[in-house]
Amino acid sequence: MLKKTIFYILFFLISFIFLEFFTRTIILLNVKNFDIYFYGFKKNIDFQIRSLKKFDFNLIDNDILKLVELKSNKKTSNNIHVWAYGGSTSDVGCRKENKNSWPKNLEKLDKNIRVKNFAKSGTNSDFALNSLISTSNEKKQIKPDIILWANYVNETDVLSLGFKRNKFLEKNLNINSDKNKFFYNLHAISLTLKNYSISFIILERVLSRILQELQIDPFFFSSNITNTKGYFTENELELASENYKINTLEAIKVSKLLNADFYIITLFAKYDYDKNNKNQNIKKSIFFKKIDEITKVYPRIDWINLKEHNFGSRDIIDELFCDNIHLTELGNIEISKLVYEKLSFNSIN
Repeated sequence: MLKKTIFYILFFLISFIFLEFFTRTIILLNVKNFDIYFYGFKKNIDFQIRSLKKFDFNLIDNDILKLVELKSNKKTSNNIHVWAYGGSTSDVGCRKENKNSWPKNLEKLDKNIRVKNFAKSGTNSDFALNSLISTSNEKKQIKPDIILWANYVNETDVLSLGFKRNKFLEKNLNINSDKNKFFYNLHAISLTLKNYSISFIILERVLSRILQELQIDPFFFSSNITNTKGYFTENELELASENYKINTLEAIKVSKLLNADFYIITLFAKYDYDKNNKNQNIKKSIFFKKIDEITKVYPRIDWINLKEHNFGSRDIIDELFCDNIHLTELGNIEISKLVYEKLSFNSIN
């Protein structure tokens, strides 16, 4: 009996090691970086899936923040290169009626602008910073002149899905019930596995997508471990905003290595029209304090705060949005115009 048990354990371990090596070798074809084999062993190496369907992955070397200057392709024209980051509000929203995003619409306003839109639906500044670092590491990339940082809406996701970059913040979350502790422990085990196994990360993504299609909560790795109330407390929002602040400060460091102008953008949402929305007002107040702190550290950073812009009547608002946050084609056009007006091209030309 003991021999069989040992055999099964060894068989499982060897199979897992083979699967892990095979997975990393397949991904190597995409990332073209042998550091993929050191994920889990080198603390500076991170990995994330940008699109499993498109076989698009990011390998992140966080040592980039220690460099004096980044080396990448120099510009060969007078084009202004823009890299944009954010969630679904900067990605293509309202897909039934819209095939564009406000960052890409900037290209229509100026023939010299070239935009690479790295915004992805359902992501926050953890994902954006990883994407920025990963892209900056690619030697074939042309350096950006401008970085647009439009994260905000999904920043509270870390309270439900976990702090992927700044894991120490998760220790400050309050877990009150035994049920939440159970889910939290499952969540912690999942995070540990993802810190060492790329095959587990991919399996988690596939399983999560299947469960979502079946409308089943994938609680093992994405359960809301704290929020059973339907809203977040001020303490929780403080943690989420601190995560945003840390990531944004790191992103600004990268922008300086790239010698790129950095813009923080807070986009207007339909719910901003309702001044009596208490939960959103509290979130906005807490996050805006963090952005003020960021701009004090880096006074030259421009903050394009469209939440303070007057968009007019409710009828106009309804034309700009297909739901509470996602822009219609007209909405993308109007937002791109407002952003374009705020961009300072004098520092580039």
